[in-house]
Amino acid sequence: MEELGLSAASPRAQALREEPLPVGGAVRRTDVYGSQARAVLSADTLFLSHFTSGWKVVAAGCEPRSQEPYQ
Repeated sequence: MEELGLSAASPRAQALREEPLPVGGAVRRTDVYGSQARAVLSADTLFLSHFTSGWKVVAAGCEPRSQEPYQ
């Protein structure tokens, strides 16, 4: 979300609505690491964080990079 806010000329909420995200597809795998999680879908990978109100997606539409973190 920080990257969106810095790169978009409009407010963050509007920038998020304008961002072209792929249709994720079926869940293939989930990994949970304490209060962080990753959901690998057939066409996307979602990153989630656990808050007092529940799990929320904090990153989607990220590009995998060989031997490096997602971009």
